[in-house]
Amino acid sequence: MKKGLVLAGIGLFNILFLIMSISAGIYFSQPEQIYNLGEVISNDVTVDSSEAGFLKIDLVCDGDNAVNIFNGVPVEGKTHIEFPLIKEYMEGINGNCYFLAKQNNLIQESRHFKISNVLDIRLDSDSFFIKPGESIIFSGMVERLSGARANGTIVFSISSLDSGDSTARITDGRFSINFDSGENMAAGMYRIDAFAYEESLGSKTSEGISSASLEIAQILKGIEIVLNVQSLDPGQNFSFKPRLLDQTEQSMEGEISIVITDQNSNLIFEKVVPSEGTIVYNTLTNMSPGNYQIEASSSQFSETKTFYVNEKKSASIELVNGTLIITNTGNVVLEEYPVEIDLSGTSFVEKINLFPGEKQEFKLTGDGFYNVKVTEGGKEFLQTGVALTGGAIGVKDIKEAGSMALNSPIIWIFLIIILGGAVLFFFRNIFKKRSFAYPFDTLQRKFNTKSKVIELKATGNVKREREEVTFKRKFEQKTNEKNNFSSAGVNQAEKVLVLDGQKSRATVIILKIKNKLASSAKENLEKSIEHVYEKKAAVYEKGDDISIIFSPLMTRTFKNEIEATKSAEKIAFLLSENNRRFKEKIDFGIGINSGDIINKIEDKKLKFTALGNLIIGAKKLAEISDKQILISKEAYEKAMNEIKVVKKETKNGEIYEVQKTLDREKNKDFIKGFLGRMEKDNKNNQNQRYSGQGM
Repeated sequence: MKKGLVLAGIGLFNILFLIMSISAGIYFSQPEQIYNLGEVISNDVTVDSSEAGFLKIDLVCDGDNAVNIFNGVPVEGKTHIEFPLIKEYMEGINGNCYFLAKQNNLIQESRHFKISNVLDIRLDSDSFFIKPGESIIFSGMVERLSGARANGTIVFSISSLDSGDSTARITDGRFSINFDSGENMAAGMYRIDAFAYEESLGSKTSEGISSASLEIAQILKGIEIVLNVQSLDPGQNFSFKPRLLDQTEQSMEGEISIVITDQNSNLIFEKVVPSEGTIVYNTLTNMSPGNYQIEASSSQFSETKTFYVNEKKSASIELVNGTLIITNTGNVVLEEYPVEIDLSGTSFVEKINLFPGEKQEFKLTGDGFYNVKVTEGGKEFLQTGVALTGGAIGVKDIKEAGSMALNSPIIWIFLIIILGGAVLFFFRNIFKKRSFAYPFDTLQRKFNTKSKVIELKATGNVKREREEVTFKRKFEQKTNEKNNFSSAGVNQAEKVLVLDGQKSRATVIILKIKNKLASSAKENLEKSIEHVYEKKAAVYEKGDDISIIFSPLMTRTFKNEIEATKSAEKIAFLLSENNRRFKEKIDFGIGINSGDIINKIEDKKLKFTALGNLIIGAKKLAEISDKQILISKEAYEKAMNEIKVVKKETKNGEIYEVQKTLDREKNKDFIKGFLGRMEKDNKNNQNQRYSGQGM
């Protein structure tokens, strides 16, 4: 009986021991999934064991790297650990980690987590585009992989630049830094590197890097002209190369307008060439000596270089049927210029006086065959076996220098052409078609029509004469009023080759009429243009195109792009009103362009030579316009502060459709008054036609 009780007690003890062994354990609170260096990792540890003992906890990471974070006896089976993840403790330990706890024979691992030293940098934009001299702001967000916002420092560096790094603070994850590109920053693509880091106790804990692209635009900063020679002889080939220069004086693409003028500012050469294109200019043998100027221009930039044409004395010798012809082929006057003429040993010296291009003839006389040798300027002309007649050996001056000019058939042809041109010019008004462009023609036609009606209605010559005199006075008064609108009465333009004018930047309106107009539509077209004379613009008409030139020479302003746009807006509005109010329609297009012209005022006309694509560019815009106002990029950039446009892309580049000018409200009174006059004039014209039919 006692033995059974002992055995039962031993069994019960073993069962209790097993139960205590099974229930014994080490428990960790759940750690976060990710920690960054610089943060503090904390955890609550509970030990459930019937035996008290020494507890050791290590932080174990990739590669079995471990650091001890706790050694001690838990109080009532519990302990709390906090461990700062700083360089001094971690010494490069990071990656996938866990806590490893040991107590007596118990070993327990916590849930695995990650310790990282990486910061996530997100720039607000990954690409930037600016012009040199402009500023840009780099901004964005920096976070730890744990999701917490970083606080630290960010450093920006730009590849290929020696400007140094830019530094900014990261506060609550945000950063912002201003970057000035500099006026001379080279065009191209750059890489922006952003390096962010956090630090503790002077040591970096977490860091990250990100990058973006920066494009610096290439802009025109100047023009260079490279000459192959500074001085040359007349007749010598001369070459030069114009270059467009960007902000770092590197060559860039584009077109350059080239003009060469002589010492009297006369235009002798004009061409549009690409940048870096070599221009070969062949000088004439009689090109006047002196300084010549090359002007290269593009946009608002221009550059001039001078070259010098040397003085050169030169003559050519011809012998035709016993007549010696000496021509001045140089570029200076041959004054008392000695020429030695040898006829088979008999020498004669003649001193000639010739302007460049002029000739002088000498008759060689003799009796037989002679060897003729002519020496001038160190050169010799020799012809053997020349048959001479006339008796005694001699040299006779046929005429004074220049006398052969009138005997030249070329000169006579030239004189006939000049005479014919003068005759055509004299009679041009007889054959000239009716113009839509000039209001004075309209007034003159009204005057003629009125005089005719008065003559038909008049009962006597005295009344007719009185009526005509009265109307003539009214016509002269209106004409004088119109003349006050223009510069010295100038209202017409003429496209000619101007060699001695002034170079100006002008603006042109091309009004293209695309259909055949009836009489009333023609009159309304004329009226829609009249207001441009108040702006002191000049009008040139060719075919279906009416060109309105705004030149500083007449307008006395350099803001002609703005005035031209306002005038074009009035024209478009008035023509559109004609199409809305009347049956007879006007199909039109309007184009505006800016560029350089050579111009002058002569015979009460603005005579001009357009450079580059000034007229052609405006014509192209007018052709594609459907009752719109289309303005080129060059003109828009000069007037952009005072007009509103819509940008359009075409195969030929950017164009802009004008929506309105900013002072459009100021035109209401003008437009209202004009429409009233338009309707009144139309009624008067109809009444006059009915009266004419009744008579």
